[in-house]
Amino acid sequence: MVMNRKETSPLAIASLAFSCLGALTMGILCIPGIVCGTLAKAQVRRGEYAGYPLAQAGIIVGIAVLILWVTLPALFFGGAAIRFLVVEQPWIGAIAFSIILLLGLFPFAFTSMAKRKDSRALTRLMAQNRHRG
Repeated sequence: MVMNRKETSPLAIASLAFSCLGALTMGILCIPGIVCGTLAKAQVRRGEYAGYPLAQAGIIVGIAVLILWVTLPALFFGGAAIRFLVVEQPWIGAIAFSIILLLGLFPFAFTSMAKRKDSRALTRLMAQNRHRG
């Protein structure tokens, strides 16, 4: 008896990977990790993929790492670095904001890739069914 196992969501895997890499990138990659995890949980709820615990872990790790990277420097430096970026050098703050915004939109590229893969799999399945009968 062959059981149909669902494939693990690529977004769930990307979520945990981005969240873990966020520890090495000052929390910047945690943002796409959290977004990927949220999108992966939605895919799992719709029944498209498996991997809910992986997506949940990616979200939790991403939030924890992001909180650490935001609060620890503020505690050590009293917010002087944030003040410097925003007040003294606003162009650096604008660049940082742009990078964070782009990284937040990055996971949507994974979503479109997964949809293309799903449509190819559906086409292949339909072709196999035509040959059978």
